[in-house]
Amino acid sequence: MTTANLEAAWTKTTLEWASPAAHAELFRLVHLHDAWVWAARSYREYAKAHTGDEIAQRQLKKLTGYLMVTLAPRAKPMRNPYRATVSILVMMMLALGAGAAFTRFAGGNSGQDSAWESGLAIAPESAPTEPTEQVIQVLDDSNVVASTR
Repeated sequence: MTTANLEAAWTKTTLEWASPAAHAELFRLVHLHDAWVWAARSYREYAKAHTGDEIAQRQLKKLTGYLMVTLAPRAKPMRNPYRATVSILVMMMLALGAGAAFTRFAGGNSGQDSAWESGLAIAPESAPTEPTEQVIQVLDDSNVVASTR
């Protein structure tokens, strides 16, 4: 389905066939009205009626190039482009929280309410010691070391 503007531009283009500006205006309107099929058919019919016309062949190639660019499949936009970044940040926050909880409850507590000061643990100074064996070395006249246990 073509509009009156396209028909008028096509008529102007056929009257001023050698004018690149007329072809450019027609292509602008074709793009505006999304009438690529109509333009391809019109140029093809003109090229059949005027065999050997270089301008018609050049405009068909140009139209084919426009069609390839315009109708090329486009990549689908991502629904959530920062999904991986957000996931990594959440994992890092969870790891930080787990580390904080571990240091709080697994022995990293050195505040006023620690086990040493509340009397629940035995301080190293007051821990009972086991008797250790003492080794005494005695030197005699022959410079031989003798040990007793």
